[in-house]
Amino acid sequence: MTKVGHIYLIGDDESMWVSLSRMLRELGYLVEDYSSAATFLEKSIPVAPAVILLDMQTPDIDGRQLKRVSMNLEANRDYESLTPREREVCGWLVKGLLNKDIAVKLGTIDATIKVHKARVMDKKHADSVQTLVKKFLESNLENHPLSN
Repeated sequence: MTKVGHIYLIGDDESMWVSLSRMLRELGYLVEDYSSAATFLEKSIPVAPAVILLDMQTPDIDGRQLKRVSMNLEANRDYESLTPREREVCGWLVKGLLNKDIAVKLGTIDATIKVHKARVMDKKHADSVQTLVKKFLESNLENHPLSN
């Protein structure tokens, strides 16, 4: 059977999620289930595109926090789309270095850094360095496994 999508199930009602998970798998979906939002955030590997089915009655997360989870997943996915050099440039941008200073650190020229910076801004969907820094810090990307 052809797989038709990826679904994350998050909730503490085990009997309901087991039934739902079984049904979705029979329909061809790839399903990952988690007993809590904290477990999901700790152990899941972001897959895109994907759907999150969340029991809104779980004690450790609510609808206000779900938006944050979605933003973090997107930020991680965007960060992982950067090349190693773009991640390096991103890290220096977040630390406040100017293009010319980054060029010196990386042993290249200012024009090359401008190209990398433009790609970083595009892939991270940031319209300014301030937005890039905000997204980077809010999503805790300095602790991402791919961060230098």
